[in-house]
Amino acid sequence: MAGKPVQSKTSPANPDIQQEIGLHMDALRELGPGYSDAVAASLLERLEPLIEAKVEERLAQRGTPGRLDQRQVGALAITLGLAIPLTAIAGGIAGLTGIAVVWAAILFILWRVRVL
Repeated sequence: MAGKPVQSKTSPANPDIQQEIGLHMDALRELGPGYSDAVAASLLERLEPLIEAKVEERLAQRGTPGRLDQRQVGALAITLGLAIPLTAIAGGIAGLTGIAVVWAAILFILWRVRVL
C-alpha cells in the first residue's frame, strides 16, 4: 500500500499531492502516533511548493484581479476573525497537527467562496 494515491470522490486532485499525502500517511503508519507532528510538518513542507505553484497558475489564468463582492468580503472577514482563536485552540490541544487541520479548513473555505 506504500505510495498509493488517495482518491477523492468529489474532484480529481493533483497526482503529486495525492502521492505526497499517501507517502506521508504510510510513514505515519510505520513510525506510529509519536511522530505525527514531525510527519505533519514534513507534509506541509512538501505540499507548500505544490500549492503555491497551483495558486500561481490560477492567478495567471485569472488575469487582472477583480473586485471582491460583499459575500466574499464577509466570508473573508468571518473566516480570518475565527482563524486566530481556532489556531490557538487547535495548537493547544493537538499541536502542529491541529494547526495544520485548522488552516487546511480555512484555506478550503476561502477557496470555496472564491477569495483565493
